[in-house]
Parts: sequence; C-alpha cells; structure tokens
Amino acid sequence: MNDGITDFERFRRATNYLNAAQIFLQDNFLLERPLTFDDIKPRLLGHWGSGPGVNLIYAHLNKLIQKLARNDVCFGPGHAFPALQANCF
Repeated sequence: MNDGITDFERFRRATNYLNAAQIFLQDNFLLERPLTFDDIKPRLLGHWGSGPGVNLIYAHLNKLIQKLARNDVCFGPGHAFPALQANCF
C-alpha cells in the first residue's frame, strides 16, 4: 500500500484498536457482525489512558528486538495489561 502510512503506524493503530476492544467488548472484537449492546462489557477491565503509551513503547521495542535479532518478550502487571496483550496478538 502506498497511502503514506508506515508499517510502524499501522502496527500502533492495530494495537490501539485491540487494546480498546479488550477493554470495552466482551465479544465480537473483529466486528464479524454489527455491534450490539450485548457485546459491551458490563464492567470495564483495564484503563484506556495507559494503552496508547504502552503500545508506542512496545512498537519501538519490537523494532529494536528485530534489529538486534533478539527473542525477548516484556510483560507488566496492572491496568495496562490489555495493551500488553494487544501487542502479543
């Protein structure tokens, strides 16, 4: 694709979407059918405010890991876990 969007930005957008979907949706993450109120979690788990920052850090870490030909994975606890898990997808 030559739409001016880099692979790095595509990766960040995808992880931000997966992060938000994990926080707000209990089903239908890939929008395989129209969203309904039943798809929304009654109790939100996770914190959106930390997600984009964690996704940005992980995007840069992924570039560094690939550049150095490493096989590393980083995890952390707490309300940012949906962002960390989005990067694992």
